[in-house]
Amino acid sequence: MRKTIIVALALAMTPLVALAQSGPSGGQGAGPGMRGPGGPGGKGPKMAEELGLTEDQMKKMREIHSKNRKTIIDQKSAIQKAMIDLTDELQKDKTDKAAVEKTIDQVVKIKGEIERARLNALVETTAILTPEQKKKAAEKMAGSQFMGARRGGFGHGGPGGGGGQGDGPDQGE
Repeated sequence: MRKTIIVALALAMTPLVALAQSGPSGGQGAGPGMRGPGGPGGKGPKMAEELGLTEDQMKKMREIHSKNRKTIIDQKSAIQKAMIDLTDELQKDKTDKAAVEKTIDQVVKIKGEIERARLNALVETTAILTPEQKKKAAEKMAGSQFMGARRGGFGHGGPGGGGGQGDGPDQGE
């Protein structure tokens, strides 16, 4: 039961993290990969209003989101560079299997770091909420179709791939 509530709360926070990028008006900052004002599906501003977020809470969320996006952009860039190295190695007349495996391990490690960064941002965002706001968010998500609407169910290109943050051309890594 507790795990279900934690998962529901994590899913509920996803649009709030997206809201942090969009600002109070919900209309700015929806970059590539975003599905509308306030992030995926435009749920951020509505969720913020329903939870009764203060301007200070939204400001803190925007700061967390900005820091997280910068980290993820750097990590995705490192993946892209590693993939170039991998392609170069695979195109050689004599492929060095050890070099290929090392590059693959590097990519897997960076992808893990991306997920860790996303979850850390989620934890930081959740910590901003009051117990009542956390409860409201979990309740809203309990019967929601939000999970089914998100590719991968976790948002921000998490497990299962797809939608959310739009940090670069490698959306479905």
